[in-house]
Amino acid sequence: MLDNRQRLAAELGIAAPRFCLIRQVHGNKTFVVTDPPHLPWQTLAEADAMVTNRPGLLLAILTADCVPLLLMDTEAKVIGAVHAGWRGALAGVVATALDAMVALGAARQNVQAIIGPCIRQEAYQVGAELRQQFMQQSAANGRFFAERGNNTPLVSHFDLAGYVAQQLMHHGVIERHIDDVGLCTFLCQDRFFSHRRTTLLEGGQQCGRQMAGIWLSPPSPPGPLFHRWRGGV
Repeated sequence: MLDNRQRLAAELGIAAPRFCLIRQVHGNKTFVVTDPPHLPWQTLAEADAMVTNRPGLLLAILTADCVPLLLMDTEAKVIGAVHAGWRGALAGVVATALDAMVALGAARQNVQAIIGPCIRQEAYQVGAELRQQFMQQSAANGRFFAERGNNTPLVSHFDLAGYVAQQLMHHGVIERHIDDVGLCTFLCQDRFFSHRRTTLLEGGQQCGRQMAGIWLSPPSPPGPLFHRWRGGV
């Protein structure tokens, strides 16, 4: 893993101490990054989102089915990176990340968002308990669940990326500013790691991770990054 991260840093031409990582816990906390880590690859905080307005820092998150969400306001020069699994998304991690960006000077109507590779509805079968939690938040969330199959009861499939996009719009991001790459980590076996595929279909215990990141490097605008190394990063 460390080997892959060092190779990635070298390929991008970004020093390892500039990579900002967090210990992701499927919550809704957003960490405001003001300084680089003291040690290379050190986690800065227990959180599921980061924001900064400081140039030269790469905000990096790791996923293997959850949504990697990258945010940027190029006018205010404020960026964010969000790890949004279903728990964090339901708990409001998208909202806390946007709030933190606004506190740094961003404007919601100027925020651009990229939804990266994640498990998609076709492959994301979920139980009744998960569906019920979203329905308790709002009956309107029913549109993110599709009932499929020939058995009774039917099986629910959850549109996690669609829910994240809805949360962005609910909290002020303009729909045309949301770009979804549309790729499925579960189905694109040759391109992405998938925790669900590894544990359910392949019988494995260890699963690699994709790294998604975004940085401010003046005078260039913010740039997104999605990267996968064999063995994980």
